[in-house]
Amino acid sequence: MKIKEILGKEITRVFCVFRIHDGWLDTGDCILELDGNLLIGFPFSVYHDIWVRELPENAQRLFRQGYDRDVIGCKILDFIWYEDELDPAYFLLDNGAIITENRMSPQGTGMVGLKFYDSLADLVQRKGEKFKRLAVSEEEV
Repeated sequence: MKIKEILGKEITRVFCVFRIHDGWLDTGDCILELDGNLLIGFPFSVYHDIWVRELPENAQRLFRQGYDRDVIGCKILDFIWYEDELDPAYFLLDNGAIITENRMSPQGTGMVGLKFYDSLADLVQRKGEKFKRLAVSEEEV
């Protein structure tokens, strides 16, 4: 499945598998449920297919009713990536927010899992403006 195929799909649930690595490093692997039936992982590059997933038994649901307004029910409008970055890419949502995943962090910091940016301007302020967007890209991917 190509990344373009998930543009316009609605995020219906979000899960994460949390682990501790070597006793000091928290790790997280986020899984998005789209349109109530498709489970995907965060892509690292526009040049790879979407990683269609199975839900692991130890996956934890991240949002409960009332705390999900920034993600659940939002549609994916665009895919954003930085060519020189090794981290997962970003999804621009129809509410203007941007999400990605933070896969590793020192234990106890609470920094692994789903990561939010309030807007494209927020992403640019934190990461720089040398990103690419699939929705406006002329590349054939």
